Amino acid sequence: MKTDIDQNAAVRHYIADSEFFRNASELTQEKVAEICRAKHVSKKETLFMEGQNGESVFLCGTAAVQLYKTDNQGKPVVVRLVGTGELFAEVILFEQPKYPVSAEVVKSGLVYTVPRREFLGLLEDPHFRICF
Repeated sequence: MKTDIDQNAAVRHYIADSEFFRNASELTQEKVAEICRAKHVSKKETLFMEGQNGESVFLCGTAAVQLYKTDNQGKPVVVRLVGTGELFAEVILFEQPKYPVSAEVVKSGLVYTVPRREFLGLLEDPHFRICF
């Protein structure tokens, strides 16, 4: 069983490697790690649906996720495949409050949720905002 320290080190590794947070300071990365929640996901599990209110941004750990839109005939059209260390659904932070796509797990594993409200709370701190 992993300890909280092991899990914190793992999420910090993924944060540091992600394109979104790569250039952020270590302190900024640590603050983001503190609000991340580990979630074990199974293949075929739906993380969110297109049009749903966005509660969290996601950081891919060991899982893989496909983002897709539904066409006029109701068929899924894959927009992007998300793998280890990639952030997704970040659009809900700055552009719109609803998920523009759906997300389904294609490889079981671990993802981290970053609660939208908590992340926006971090952005209220001028020091965090500058380092971010």
